Amino acid sequence: MKSTGYLYSIATAAALVLAATASAQDLPSSVTGPYVEYERAVEAGDGAAAYDAARRAFEAGEAERIDRETLGLLAENFGAAAAALGNFERAYEIWRDAARLGERAGIAPADQAWREFNTARAAYQSGRGREARRHAGRAQDALQDAGPEDVTALGFRGELHVLSARLAAAAGDWGEADAYTAHALTVFAEQDRQPGPDYAMAHLLAAVSNTLFREVPGSGVQVRDPVEGGYHARMAELMFSGIGGMERLVLSAREMGGGFDELDPAVRARLDADPLFQAHYVERVELLQFADPATLDLEVVADAFPRYPAGAARAFVQGMVFMSFDVDEAGRVDNVEILSGFPAGVFDEAALEAIAQWRYEPAIEDGQPVRSEGHTTHFQFRLVR
Repeated sequence: MKSTGYLYSIATAAALVLAATASAQDLPSSVTGPYVEYERAVEAGDGAAAYDAARRAFEAGEAERIDRETLGLLAENFGAAAAALGNFERAYEIWRDAARLGERAGIAPADQAWREFNTARAAYQSGRGREARRHAGRAQDALQDAGPEDVTALGFRGELHVLSARLAAAAGDWGEADAYTAHALTVFAEQDRQPGPDYAMAHLLAAVSNTLFREVPGSGVQVRDPVEGGYHARMAELMFSGIGGMERLVLSAREMGGGFDELDPAVRARLDADPLFQAHYVERVELLQFADPATLDLEVVADAFPRYPAGAARAFVQGMVFMSFDVDEAGRVDNVEILSGFPAGVFDEAALEAIAQWRYEPAIEDGQPVRSEGHTTHFQFRLVR
């Protein structure tokens, strides 16, 4: 099974190794043999065979003590093949080796940024948040050292900014997350990128930060911007709805933005000014505005605010939790699920404890109380300095 996010790295690394081996040196057959097998496996789309051949080529390169630059390129292939199989723990270890080899070989800053980014991405996907943030920071530093032309040509800048934003949000640093999100959206717009998961996540993070607060540059002042928050939430909903497997994030964005049936004029004006919205979504929104609501409106008869976790309060961590739930015939909340949380996991327990205390007037059908499903809500956890 392949991870499409790493297909580019496999193909590019393969081409780079071919160029290096053709012009720089004659590699031993113990390296070139499995490398040729690797290249053929990539062309055939056989991920398992590509991983095995890439591993053997890299290990042979280590044993033969080939130069660091070429060994680093073999490590790129190996790490990409591991990630394509979903083995992110192994991918992290190998991409980390590739980054170290690149640093020692003095490769170009743009190439080093690519290796550090992939190391950070594999670390993030294997649950190594601290390591992911460290390597993402190194990737950002390498971008600063790259020439303007090299930076402009890099296709992964937006994805790196989104990853940096997610890591900052996970640490509760919404000021940094907001800055990286803004960079990502700018890059995606400049590159005329089509809607995709990272583009959608950038909009969702921007919606959260604008709903919690937005830091006025240079002032230290934090303000909320409901128009920007509503715009980004609706763009996130539209983008996620076009990607399979993103239902929870679609519901999260919809809950934050309030749907499309009653668009605030200022939010609609903000959407209309976005070329991507005009190109992909304007007709869909016109239809959505006249669609029937997905769930019944129920009257709350008892609710409760969540407690603020003491650790999060001491660290001044702010965030949001999005939830879905049903209401049974007695008006009790049932089948509660966490759709998403920012930062992930920090406020989930407090949100679950609070919503368990909610009570509703049940829905009525033919004079009898009935169960109603598919409701959503969210809790904001905000502090004032």
